[in-house]
Parts: sequence; structure tokens; C-alpha cells
Amino acid sequence: MKALILSVRDSVAVALCDLKKGERISIKSTINNIIELQDDITRGHKFSLYDIKEGEDISKGDHIIGRALSFIKKGSLVYNHNMSSK
Repeated sequence: MKALILSVRDSVAVALCDLKKGERISIKSTINNIIELQDDITRGHKFSLYDIKEGEDISKGDHIIGRALSFIKKGSLVYNHNMSSK
């Protein structure tokens, strides 16, 4: 397992190891099950499970952890450059 989802309602997964841009990650709780990473993701950091619209809440562990500052493409790094923390 390369990534962890804490709740089926989460909009992000957490990388369990360093992941490379272009890598295809299998995620069992998403609709199409495969996410192609748009960025390098460092272990412990988050990436989006689906396209997230600007202003949309971002959830992890069944809790809202922030809001998208801009459009976040599925498989992209989710960090303080594109998310405001709650």
C-alpha cells in the first residue's frame, strides 16, 4: 500500500512513501480506482483523490481540514500553496 485514506468521504489521501509524478496509484475507495499523480508527493503529504473546485472544502479523516484556494486536479499535491487550513 502506497497511500492511506482515513474515511470514504475524504478528498485526499496521504502518501505512505515518496511518490513520483506520473506514478499510477491504486486507491480502492475511489470510483475509477487508479490515480495518476500530477506532482512528486513526499511521504506524509496529501494528494487529491478527485478534481477539487476552488472554494470547495477539503476533508481528511472525515474532518474538513481546509478549503481549496484554486482548482486542484486529481492526483495533485494538496498543500498550503493551494489550500487554506481551517
